[in-house]
Amino acid sequence: MTVDHVPYIVWFEDCHAGATDLVGGKCASLGELHRVPVTVPGGFAVTTHAHREFMDRHDIAEHASAVIAGVDMHDAAAVDEAARIVRQVFAEADMPSAVEDSVLGAYDKLCERSRSEGLAVAVRSSATAEDNVSASFAGQLETYLWLRNPDEILDGIVRCWSALFEPHAADYCRQLGVAFDQVFMSTAVQRMVDARSAGVMFTLNPVNGDRSKVMIESCWGLGEGIVTGEVDPDRYAVDKVTLEILDRHEGNKTFAYRPDRDTGGVSVQETSPGEATVPSLRDDEIVAMAEVGKRVEAYYGAPQDIEWAIGGVAGSEDASELYILQARPETVASNISESVTDGSARSALDFVVKEMVSRGGEDAS
Repeated sequence: MTVDHVPYIVWFEDCHAGATDLVGGKCASLGELHRVPVTVPGGFAVTTHAHREFMDRHDIAEHASAVIAGVDMHDAAAVDEAARIVRQVFAEADMPSAVEDSVLGAYDKLCERSRSEGLAVAVRSSATAEDNVSASFAGQLETYLWLRNPDEILDGIVRCWSALFEPHAADYCRQLGVAFDQVFMSTAVQRMVDARSAGVMFTLNPVNGDRSKVMIESCWGLGEGIVTGEVDPDRYAVDKVTLEILDRHEGNKTFAYRPDRDTGGVSVQETSPGEATVPSLRDDEIVAMAEVGKRVEAYYGAPQDIEWAIGGVAGSEDASELYILQARPETVASNISESVTDGSARSALDFVVKEMVSRGGEDAS
């Protein structure tokens, strides 16, 4: 459904880099990944037009701006309270019926495409200033995993919208010279991968900027443990030309983020003693992943930071397929002025998170 021919919903395969103002950086990238091509879990963007209608209907920008005005970002209690009030403002506002109908209609269609009733999806932020080289919002916005019913999906979308107006994200916008009340949010509604393994891949070494390597970090289950820094992941360095695995580290993966079959959502679950130290990727999967990373980098013409998962989605006959969940320009190594020399055995992602925090992304972990 649309108003004045501007859509509330755009399917990923119809998203592209020229539509960032409508679908945000993340959804635009998901559309471009279809053209690489790589395997992307299906889904749709809830457009910035839907967000604008919601905001305008309730004058939310004015209310949220008043809440966070003058908040001392060094006062954790004040920041938390302002964030709570902003979330409440959004939660108490009803979604326009035309937007709600469009979202639920698209979700029903996604279920039909996937041949699965009550399909599990992720709802992910996709801001108009996100996932570009000058303004990576990674870690500032929100993702909600394993949502299975309409109420959860609608709530996840509103929560993604509210995150843009919470103090940390607003302060990050200010540091980037972006007027946060002029950044509108699209959201991605995407089929969940029932991941056996997941993680991140950099098409260079983000520690020292070496473009001859592909760096892969992997854990059991969903990749949240790597993003939060809680899991000691498996790490692999692959030669970009020969695809030889040059270095490997099998982490002690004592727990994993996995879907909770009883209560819904995602929970932290202990791995078995044997599973903890077993590699979460086979060598042939590591090589295949590096090949995909090279293809994505070649398509974009620049090093990439890629999220991936190996597993199955509803309607898939293959439970060990490689899915690319997101790709964004790698934004850290280009700012490294000298090699890291402290000798510590740290994850490549540690340096990415450290650099983001030093730039003001205090939520980057």
